[in-house]
Amino acid sequence: MIQLINIKNYKNIRLKYFLSNKKFLRAGMIMLILFAILLFFFVRNLFFHYLHQKKHRKNLYIPTSSFKRIIPNVINSKIIDSIVTTTGCGQKLSLTPGRSTLMVIKSDNKERRFLVYLPSSYNNSVKHPLILVFHGYNDIPSDMERFSGFDPLANTNNFIVVYPEGSPGLGGVLGWNTGLHPTIRGNDILFVSNMLNSLQANLCVNPYQIYASGFSNGGGFVGRLACIFSNRIAAFAPVSGSYLTLFSSCNTTRAVSIMEFHGNADNIVPYIGIPSLREVATFYWVSGWAKRDGCLTKPQETLESNLVTKYTWTGCRGNAEVIHYKIIGEKHTWPRVYFLESVNGSIKYIDTAHTIWNFFKRHPLPV
Repeated sequence: MIQLINIKNYKNIRLKYFLSNKKFLRAGMIMLILFAILLFFFVRNLFFHYLHQKKHRKNLYIPTSSFKRIIPNVINSKIIDSIVTTTGCGQKLSLTPGRSTLMVIKSDNKERRFLVYLPSSYNNSVKHPLILVFHGYNDIPSDMERFSGFDPLANTNNFIVVYPEGSPGLGGVLGWNTGLHPTIRGNDILFVSNMLNSLQANLCVNPYQIYASGFSNGGGFVGRLACIFSNRIAAFAPVSGSYLTLFSSCNTTRAVSIMEFHGNADNIVPYIGIPSLREVATFYWVSGWAKRDGCLTKPQETLESNLVTKYTWTGCRGNAEVIHYKIIGEKHTWPRVYFLESVNGSIKYIDTAHTIWNFFKRHPLPV
C-alpha cells in the first residue's frame, strides 16, 4: 500500500532536519555572511560613485549653451590621419590665455566637450605645439588637468594643452572606447579627429607637433590612437594604461615614438595584465611597439633610482624612441616619483609632465 504524505508535515520535517543539522547551519551562515559582504561592497561602491558624481556635477552637467563654442570650418564624418593645414593663425582670439575654457563641438551628431588651456604668453599669430591629455575611466577633464601638472609647464614652454571628455557609459560614467568597457560605445576616434580639425581651424597649432598622453583607460586609448593617428599625432606617452591593442590591427606607416610609465604594484591595471579581460602585460605591449618600430630586440636597462627602472630600445627606424619606466611599488596613480632627464644641458630629476614634454619635443612629425 502506498502511504500518502501530508505536504505540510513533509515541509516541517525537512525544516526540522535542516535546523538540527550543524553542517547545513554552518553552510547557511557562511552563505549569509558572504552575501552580506558582497552587499556591503556593492552599496559602498554605489555610495562613492554618488559622491564622485555629486562632487563634479557642475562640470558634468553644465548646459551646453553656457560654453564658448568652437565651430569647425568643415564638419567631417571621416577620420583624418594625415597632416592638416592649420588655418586658425591670425584669427581673432575668443579664449583667454593663462586659463582653461570648456569647449563644445558636434561630432557624430553628438555634442562633445574638452578643456583648452592656452599658455599665459599665447600669441595667435605664432604656431604652438599641442598636447592632448586623456582622463581615466570614471573621471573628468578638470581632474586630469589638476593632477597631471601640464598647465604650469605650458606657461614656461608655450604649448597648448587640451583635456578631452570621454563618452558616457552606464550611469553617466565617462570613459574611452577601447573595447574594455562594454557600455562605453561612443565614436571617440572620430571625436579626436574632429576636435583637432576644430582646434586647427581656430587656434595657431603647429601641425607637426601634436602629441597625446593619458592615464589608465585614457592611457589605453592613447595606445589605440598610436595605431590610428600615427601620421597626424607625432608621439605618444600613456601612463598606467589599460592596453588591448592588437598590433595586427595597426595601420602605422612609420616608426612611432612611445614613452610609457607603469607601477609594478598597480592593483587596478596590473603590470602583468589581465588575460581574462584581454589586457596585455605592460612590458609586452611596449616591447611590441619596439619590434614594430624595428628597434634592437634587447633594451638598455638603467636603474635611475631605487624606485625607477628605465628601459630604452635603440636602433629604431626613423630615429624613433621607445622608452618604458617601471616604477617600483607604485600603485594606480599618476607617477609621484622623479625621472633623470637632461634639462638645459644638465642632468636633473624632473616630474612626469616634464619628462613627457622633453620626450615629445624631440619627436615632431617628419616634414
